[in-house]
Amino acid sequence: MKYLPLLLLCVACDVPPSEADAGDAGTTVTNTFCFGRPKLEFCEDFDGAPLPGAFATAHNLGGQARLDDSAFTTMPRSVVMQTTEENAVVTLSAPGTDARQTFKTFVQLRVDEKPTTGAAEVLSIGNGAHHYSLWLDANEALSVVADGQALGETTLSSGNWNSVRLDVLHDGGTRYINFTVGSTPVVSREPIPDAGALPSATFTLGLADAGAGWQARFDTVTFIYE
Repeated sequence: MKYLPLLLLCVACDVPPSEADAGDAGTTVTNTFCFGRPKLEFCEDFDGAPLPGAFATAHNLGGQARLDDSAFTTMPRSVVMQTTEENAVVTLSAPGTDARQTFKTFVQLRVDEKPTTGAAEVLSIGNGAHHYSLWLDANEALSVVADGQALGETTLSSGNWNSVRLDVLHDGGTRYINFTVGSTPVVSREPIPDAGALPSATFTLGLADAGAGWQARFDTVTFIYE
């Protein structure tokens, strides 16, 4: 199995995090979530390096992303993303390097502020041909979409941390989706058209295609593919 820095094997993710003293954004903190899990090749807890951290690229169109130590799931920081304009794209991306069949993601998500209407894409895995994503709307519904087809949704509560998993899996000749929030499956083994291997799939986290007025926090992110 091969791994890429960013989002899941979340048997590990649900282990109570170690505490760490806050330091400067560029300081290496040696008892953070990701430091203690070196086998997760893509892992970002926003507790060490400045942005984009383990991600390859950052986009701040119509808003901003910043590290913040006022709320987190693993000490001492999380990343806060805000939108101030329409059609905003405030994201962090970690591109894959070759074709893969299976993708597993995990993130801790908290919504602090939202507009009265509209939606934002908060997580996606895809390339030019296929796109699997999670969308959050102003009514606090978090939905999973595969190549434009809505597969299921659940309701989040603003101001609370939510552990979110999106897996795109392959079993023989069938590709399917698992989507879980906390310990509750929202979509389980939902079959989708088989795209085969996905060359150069990119994992993206943040607020994409969003209107003004969103503020969301992300922490403890892992991404695995094989």
